[in-house]
Amino acid sequence: MPGLPATNNLSGIEDASQENLLLSTTSLYSAPQPGGPLVDEEDPMSKRHVVTVFVRRDEKVLILRRSDKVGSYRGKWAGVSGSVNGGSPLMQAMKELEEETGLKGADVRFVKAGREFEVPDGSIGTTWVVHPFLFDAVNLDHFELDWEHSEHKWILPRELELFETVPMLGESLTRVF
Repeated sequence: MPGLPATNNLSGIEDASQENLLLSTTSLYSAPQPGGPLVDEEDPMSKRHVVTVFVRRDEKVLILRRSDKVGSYRGKWAGVSGSVNGGSPLMQAMKELEEETGLKGADVRFVKAGREFEVPDGSIGTTWVVHPFLFDAVNLDHFELDWEHSEHKWILPRELELFETVPMLGESLTRVF
């Protein structure tokens, strides 16, 4: 795709209609502008844009247990996740997939971007603005967890309620599955 670095290979998006979908999704889910206000006068909690990415294999989705080395929600189950630091949430989702699971553009196929939603967490003074995504696994040969996670499971979506998860993970899944 013209204008994107080679490291952001979105191989699952081959034809023009899918490329247009990517471009429209990127603009719909663009990150807040740098220097913008982080604190709403009505809501004193800071807002932090994050991606939550689910990888689907057959009818199961990948969940990851957050390690003791991460800053928040240690030991909780989550999708692939990370902060959006400028740029588009979709590009951040691809970056997090590679960093946390070793899966690159050729290993996954973009399926869907869900509508963002807010998750207030008064215990840490943050409102998470979650951008959920779903990708299909194409090739798991490169799958390897990084330090952010201690284990993984492939589960049916209805089984998610059996796990102790990060806040509102079920809502993220519902928006893309």
